[in-house]
Amino acid sequence: MIQEESIQIGAFRLRTENYQEEGIFTSARNEEMKGVSYSFILDGASNYSFVIKLIQFEDSTASVGLDGLYTGPRFIYSNLYSRLRLGISTNNHISSAEIRVPKLSKNKANRFTAHKVTKEELDSSFRVNNVEEFLRSYGVKDIDTKEVLFNDASNRKGYIAATWDERNVISPIVLFVVTRLVPLMHELLNIPNAKDDVVFYGPNKTLNNLTLNSLLVKDENSDLEFKSSMFFSHDEKTYGDSVTHDIERTVVGMLNGVTSAHLLIGIGSDGSKLGVSNDFKYLKKQNWDDYLLKVRNHFINLLGIGIVTTNINIGWHDIGEGIENPVVDISIQPIPYDFDLVKDRNGHVWIRTLNATQRPHTKDEYEEYLNLRKISLNN
Repeated sequence: MIQEESIQIGAFRLRTENYQEEGIFTSARNEEMKGVSYSFILDGASNYSFVIKLIQFEDSTASVGLDGLYTGPRFIYSNLYSRLRLGISTNNHISSAEIRVPKLSKNKANRFTAHKVTKEELDSSFRVNNVEEFLRSYGVKDIDTKEVLFNDASNRKGYIAATWDERNVISPIVLFVVTRLVPLMHELLNIPNAKDDVVFYGPNKTLNNLTLNSLLVKDENSDLEFKSSMFFSHDEKTYGDSVTHDIERTVVGMLNGVTSAHLLIGIGSDGSKLGVSNDFKYLKKQNWDDYLLKVRNHFINLLGIGIVTTNINIGWHDIGEGIENPVVDISIQPIPYDFDLVKDRNGHVWIRTLNATQRPHTKDEYEEYLNLRKISLNN
């Protein structure tokens, strides 16, 4: 087992602690399937910060890819997000993946695809001294052609592959960083101004306290809601490390609304600033990073990465105790009028009316709301 708190890979630091969650995920075949995800933080290079996610599916396949929580070069994001994933198969408790190198596409500018590499080309392709030794130090067992490893007689028998114990979640993450991210970072340096073209997805940012005070002078309404906790609900009599249904339906209602909205977590019903440090106590790591991953992944599993990345920002306000006890601000942009209204975990549509969230009572009421919403968003 890996004992280090972090692994240094070139200029990057991979934190070996990870956030684990069960849920429904999209497989490499674009099928919805039950699985377990492991999210790792990679940072340290030029203040870049990425989340790398390993998903192990119930059919014994797995994949590693870039998650939506990202601060770094646009070039890297456009090539790695939902692309160049590391596909993994498992047989007799041994996992394996092909080792391929990103190379420039002949058809699209600055777009890279994964290509075959020989064993002799490993070090030069991935710009890492003694790649095999490095990968073995983090749990990789064998590196050779698929013909040698598995008696593969197909047209892919000459492809290089790596194997590791299926219980080892570090090996595939390190393999992804070395064979996907590191080569692309070297390519980045050859593109003028590309390293300075930085994008930010999945906000993890401090928001000005003046903004919080300006929100708190207002009463709760259709685009502003206060909640004291993300995980505890007096009404539902629930507590723990899961987002309450109360929070979930408020977010759903605001997404189905007609104006930008804010859901403030850590604010009392009287507008007092409580913070969310009590929520942290229900988490394994009891910190903001773990909290953000937990909340964000909940809504990704519910709504999909597209809506979460495009329509939901999760930031925090400093109320005097910094990141140890912030007020969370979930700012929400309504989905376009030509999208289907989003639903909660039970498949129900919710809408905001004044300072409440409710379900349409009849089909006619639902259709009327859709028509009014279309008019409002088109104006």
